[in-house]
Amino acid sequence: MIAIKGIDMPANCDECPLIYPVGFYRNLPFSIDKSKGCCILVREIEDPNIRLIDCPLIEIKGYEETVKFISYDGAYPNLCRGTLVLEFEGVRYEIEDCLLSGGRVWFDVDWKEYVEEGLWSVDDDKLPEILKPYAKYIECLVNENVPLGCCGGCI
Repeated sequence: MIAIKGIDMPANCDECPLIYPVGFYRNLPFSIDKSKGCCILVREIEDPNIRLIDCPLIEIKGYEETVKFISYDGAYPNLCRGTLVLEFEGVRYEIEDCLLSGGRVWFDVDWKEYVEEGLWSVDDDKLPEILKPYAKYIECLVNENVPLGCCGGCI
């Protein structure tokens, strides 16, 4: 699931701002000749008048101003291993190693390395119980305030 602050939940795929013209994402050929694809699921949209049943976007309205992002100190070569500092109801919470990068590292046939950045996700098992109901909103705050990345430490 992904929460993105500032966008309303689209009624269907055609209204979603996270679509792209087919054939442009990583220059992958698609088996179906459709005009649009989903950036998150990386696949064709066959009927843009409905929302894909496995759409990962979630509604986060109502959580604004409940949890505040203070800081994150993860850095290369361990970008995923840092301390996330949040404030909730006037109390500061320091949560270690709770972020997971959506980025990846891979090699082509000539062993040239590629580092791709991706959206962060939050390991809600590491959140204090009081913050768990806000996990997806916290994920939204992280993606808004921490540069997307992949540590690249695997290279």
